[in-house]
Amino acid sequence: MIETVEGGALHEVYTDAVGWHDNAVPGIPGNINALGFSYDSTGARVVEAAEDGVLHEIYTDPAGGWHDNTVPGIGTGISALAFSYSPQGNRVIEAVENGALHEIYSDPDGTWHDNAVAGVGGGISAVSVQVKPDSTRVIEAVENGALHEIYSDPDGTWHDNAVPGVGGGISALAVRVKADGSRVIEAVENGALHEIYSAPDGTWYDNAIPGQAGNATALSLDLRS
Repeated sequence: MIETVEGGALHEVYTDAVGWHDNAVPGIPGNINALGFSYDSTGARVVEAAEDGVLHEIYTDPAGGWHDNTVPGIGTGISALAFSYSPQGNRVIEAVENGALHEIYSDPDGTWHDNAVAGVGGGISAVSVQVKPDSTRVIEAVENGALHEIYSDPDGTWHDNAVPGVGGGISALAVRVKADGSRVIEAVENGALHEIYSAPDGTWYDNAIPGQAGNATALSLDLRS
């Protein structure tokens, strides 16, 4: 299942025995400028979306109906976001609010929090996140067109490091962390699809993917390993 934004409206794109389908999600307003998507523990679809820069949670119920609720107490001016569940089942959203990285998360009781991430640079235009089994975060972000890796230690300390040996002009990206701790990133560099990855020894590589058309503007990645 793929959740996409087409002309500001939420669409679901999927395959079945007949072929591909692209359907607008009913009852959801337009003007979506960023989204993140995951399944919850029940298999329901949950989308965190910025509608006119305001965070909304869009989800399905067991009967198949859709809901679109504003998330209370969250800042505005969201231009990009990434969404993942923690091992405890809470929502973790990395959002760009007015160019700065914020972490938005829910407690088990449903209370929401919105905190600026300390020590992280501004000028962020794209972000992707994976929450590791120990609940630490690995975030790949584009800061002024350059790839940065932002991560948290178990004690809550944040780090923001430019990734060495990677080209600039990045406009979109998605990350997955493999079981050995190495990263695989699919990124759009100057409209062309690149695979950026780290070896177990920490060395980074940035390779254009052969045979792929240019002018890519968005992407998503699911890696089974």
